Amino acid sequence: MKSKHKIFIGALMASTLAIVIEIVQRQGLNGSVGPLGWVLLGTVVYTEVMQMFYAEQISMSLSGPVLILAVHTQPFWFVVLLAVICTMAGKLFQTYYYHEQERVFDVKLVFNTTQYILMVSLVSLLFGGTYAYEVGGLLHWTLASVFYTVVNLLLTGMVITLYRGQNGFTAYRSKSTLLFMYFHAAITLLLIYTYDLGGIMGCLLAFLVLIPMQGEILQRASIHKLNPMLIQDELTGAFNRGFMKRKITEWLHHEKAFALLFMDLDEFKTINDTHGHVVGDEILIHFVEEVQKDLRKEDRIFRFGGDEFCVLFQNADDARKVHARWKGEWLQFISADDSTISYTFSSGIIEHTKEEEMTFFELLDRVDQQMYEEKRHKAKMRSMEIS
Repeated sequence: MKSKHKIFIGALMASTLAIVIEIVQRQGLNGSVGPLGWVLLGTVVYTEVMQMFYAEQISMSLSGPVLILAVHTQPFWFVVLLAVICTMAGKLFQTYYYHEQERVFDVKLVFNTTQYILMVSLVSLLFGGTYAYEVGGLLHWTLASVFYTVVNLLLTGMVITLYRGQNGFTAYRSKSTLLFMYFHAAITLLLIYTYDLGGIMGCLLAFLVLIPMQGEILQRASIHKLNPMLIQDELTGAFNRGFMKRKITEWLHHEKAFALLFMDLDEFKTINDTHGHVVGDEILIHFVEEVQKDLRKEDRIFRFGGDEFCVLFQNADDARKVHARWKGEWLQFISADDSTISYTFSSGIIEHTKEEEMTFFELLDRVDQQMYEEKRHKAKMRSMEIS
C-alpha cells in the first residue's frame, strides 16, 4: 500500500475517533436496544451478505438506509456496533464463500469499517433527533441521506485515487450518481416514515418488500464505482485476474461444473515492435470486444495478463462451440491510418466436472499446457513453410 494511502486512512481513523468521542461525551453510552434494533442487526447482515452476489453489477447495498434508520431509532453505541458488524459480515462471507486465502483483517476492512463508523457518526451528530412527521422532517432526512451518500462517494473516490495513483472520481457519472442518490433517499425516507407512523410492524413489512428486491434496485441505481474498478482490467474492460481467481476458486470449492477457455495472442510482441504499443493496446481492446460479441451474458472474459485472456463458461457445451468457432480464426483490426492488421491467437480449453478435485493453479496449468501445445504446433508449421 502506498504511503499516501496509509496517511489518508490513518487521518480518517483519527477523525472518526474524535467524532465518536464527541458524541459519546454528549450522549453517553446509555440507551437500551429495542426490538427494531435486533431486526436491523439481522437485516444489515443479510443485505451486506446478499450484496456480494451482485458484486459485479453494484457497489453498494441497502445497508445505508438501514444504518440511517438505526441512527434515528437506536442508541449511538448500538449504531456503531451495527456499522462494525456490517463490514465484518461482508468480509467473512467473502472469505468463506469465495474460499479466499486472504486475511480477514486487512487494509480494506479497516477502511470500510472506519468509513461506515464515520458516516453514521456524522449523521447522528448533524441529523439525529427529528421525526419524519414533524415540520421539516421530510427535508431533514432527505438531507441526511444525501449527506451520507456524498461522504461515501468522497471517501471511496479519494481512497481509489491515492491507492491507484489516478483519478478515482472519473467513474462517477452524473446521471447514475443522481439516480443512486434518489433511490438511497427514497428508501431511507420509506423506512423512517414506516417506523414513525407504523412502528416496528411497518418496518418489517417494508423489509419484506425491499430485501428481495435489493439486487435489482441497486443494480439500476449503481454508479459502478468501487467494485468494478477493483475487478475490471483498466485497459480492456474485461474482468481482471484477481476476480477470475476468486470466481474459479469459489466454483471449485463448491464443486460446480464449468469450462475455461485460455487464449494467447500470437506474435503480439511483433505487433508491438512493428506498429507501436498504442496500436498494441488498441488490438487488445478490439480482441475483447470481438470475443464478447460471441458470449452469453452469464459467460465472463478475463484478462489474465499481457496478451493472455480467459473465458469462464457455466456450460461446457457453449465453451466447446465457441472454441470451435474461434479456433484458427484471423481477426482484422483497422488502425487509425486505415491500415488492416491481421492477428490470430492460440487457445486451450478445459472442462471441470463436479466430481473432479482440482486446485486453481492445477486447472490453470492444464489449460495453459494445451494452449502452448497449439502455439508450438503453429511455430513448427511456420518453420516448415519457411524452409
